[in-house]
Amino acid sequence: MRCEALRGLAGCGDASDQALLLPLLNAVDPAIRSAASAALARLSGNAALPVLEKSTSVDGAALRPVLRAVAPNADGRLLATVEQRQAALPILLEQQDAAALIRRATTASDAARSSAIAALGRLGGDAVKTALEGILANKGEDNGIRAVAFKSLRRVERNMEG
Repeated sequence: MRCEALRGLAGCGDASDQALLLPLLNAVDPAIRSAASAALARLSGNAALPVLEKSTSVDGAALRPVLRAVAPNADGRLLATVEQRQAALPILLEQQDAAALIRRATTASDAARSSAIAALGRLGGDAVKTALEGILANKGEDNGIRAVAFKSLRRVERNMEG
């Protein structure tokens, strides 16, 4: 019943309904999270970014619609925690958002950096290759980061060859 109400709200609601939808992104029932996510994405997904940033449990499947809506404006802010990375990285890869991943891979100094570098290997492209080569060229770089960058660069090069 609540899911149907949320679908109805998505169809005839407006931006003022965001306040009703945002708390439902953390509902216990995944069907409610999914319906609220779809409604929020349709009405104005960017309002959900602060809620998603603070969330400790991000259900990537249920929140996929709103994650798709906020990803272009998130500028890597949804990569801070393991849970956020698990939900957001597939969306960034799907949207081929190399710029956000390159920024995170070249400027961050946290655990999200290695995840961004690994994800870049799946994206590929000239800009990605250049960024990974830059990380490897920095001899002062942490060996763990260099190892992830090396592996990602090899993946990019293999994909570019064939």
